Amino acid sequence: RYICCPRDLRGEDLPMLEQFQTDVLKFLKANYLVDEDRVSIFAHYPASARYSTLHFHIIFEGTEASKYTKFARKLERPHQLSRQFALTKLIELLKADPKHFETCTLSYFLGDKADLMDPVYAFYGCSPHRYVRDFTFHWDPSAVAGASDD
Repeated sequence: RYICCPRDLRGEDLPMLEQFQTDVLKFLKANYLVDEDRVSIFAHYPASARYSTLHFHIIFEGTEASKYTKFARKLERPHQLSRQFALTKLIELLKADPKHFETCTLSYFLGDKADLMDPVYAFYGCSPHRYVRDFTFHWDPSAVAGASDD
């Protein structure tokens, strides 16, 4: 069965998700001596314009000098947080309600750099987002009004 995104997950997928989580954590512990509390496993929703298959990002924090630490810091960016769905949370939601993702509302923010905005840029030649402050944007259709009338 093809799984495009978290919306396609059902209770029957729990064994696969739990085994994946166990295997990843065991591998990181054995090969990189990374403890579970320093690992983030998450999916994006929506994934991206380039990938239409459910996939997970595995980020772990190393020592301060580690090349992996910079990736762990990216997780804290506000525009990334709304699109991240932790594997532990996905498992928890499916355990509580095997059909949760059939009807739930998934809210997220698409920043100007999101590749899912590419079609908007291509059509209008600019972004319909206006920066407010602190990674907050306002959807402003007037920003692109008439942009394609040239």
